[in-house]
Amino acid sequence: MNTGLKPVWAGRNMRLDPFRLPQVVSYATRDDYGDVTFTIDQRGAVIRRLLEMSGLPAIIVLPANAFRGVAARAMEDPDGNVTVTLELLHSDPMLSVPLLVADDLDDVAADWRAWADAYRLPMLLIESDGVARTLEESL
Repeated sequence: MNTGLKPVWAGRNMRLDPFRLPQVVSYATRDDYGDVTFTIDQRGAVIRRLLEMSGLPAIIVLPANAFRGVAARAMEDPDGNVTVTLELLHSDPMLSVPLLVADDLDDVAADWRAWADAYRLPMLLIESDGVARTLEESL
């Protein structure tokens, strides 16, 4: 089980519904650059954030095919509690888009499939080594 690769946005449970687009999610980063806001719709995602070096506001528009896939990761805390996340995985981690953070695993698989179908992206599993692999590669 992956214990050390928790995304900054995975601090509290959240869920975007793959059947109710567009939706907006925002979170506060751990650095000094403020909030990051994601707007997702049927075509992809819009990311609003401050640039690290200049502090200037930036808007980044990413079509669905800019993402590697819909990635799931499971993390266990020291008390044995499991948290699962889903994200639109980008090769630049700062551009990955959070979709779900849950400790109740009942609906995770259905959402994972629905997001992958909605964006026509592969379902990926982020394994304990931090590498995202397709389900076929993980078996």
